[in-house]
Amino acid sequence: MNNDDSGSFPHRRRYPRIVIPNEKSDLHTIIGVNAQIPSGEKVPVLDLSYAGAAILKTASENEKVGEPLPLQFYFEGGLLKPVSAEIVRTSDRAVGLRFGEMSPETRLSFDKIMNDKMLGLNTHRVRTDLLNSRDRRHNLTHWYHGPKDTNIFIWIENEKVVKKFIIEIDYQVIDYDRGEMTFNQTVPETEFFREGYSGYGEVRTSGNVSFSQTELIKRAVNVLTHVLKRGVVIDNVIDVLLKRMKN
Repeated sequence: MNNDDSGSFPHRRRYPRIVIPNEKSDLHTIIGVNAQIPSGEKVPVLDLSYAGAAILKTASENEKVGEPLPLQFYFEGGLLKPVSAEIVRTSDRAVGLRFGEMSPETRLSFDKIMNDKMLGLNTHRVRTDLLNSRDRRHNLTHWYHGPKDTNIFIWIENEKVVKKFIIEIDYQVIDYDRGEMTFNQTVPETEFFREGYSGYGEVRTSGNVSFSQTELIKRAVNVLTHVLKRGVVIDNVIDVLLKRMKN
């Protein structure tokens, strides 16, 4: 990994893809989604992507890292396709899971949860100290994380002036830095790491992007406007995006 901090944040990075909360105040359940574990109990889902999930830890299950945990997800009472999973991390309150390969039918059923409104409603502010030590060195001030590997990283100065932000939706990236806005794509890698977070690395691509920049900005605004308790900082990010759309 490149240790040079002079470039963009970062060239090659490992963001925590599935957040495993330890503190009760960090627990946010995904609206309308539950997971049925082998005991038959339905438990709240704390985080979810196509690669894995975090679920609330229960007293009825003796979860151990490396063990399989077959799951059945329910969305608004409706049954989704089953998915195989492996436990990759546990905390006092949550269990982090990595999914096996999804069939096209299973992926389509998960798409029901992954629309932009649901992403926004289930995107919450996360403590920046939960980032690994390398990323914390970049003086990040605000981090919001949601399902489907949605991330909003914000740097502010003078309490509320947004000087930089990075928005990730569907591996498409908006990178704003002091008035300049660029667009990138990221490529997920399948190598999971077990120290700290259950997640995977990704590599920033270079060259032309294969998506509409305007459509990505519209999606970002749609997601951000549905973030609950978003506050003035998120509103300021929305303002920057809307101004870009008018130009």
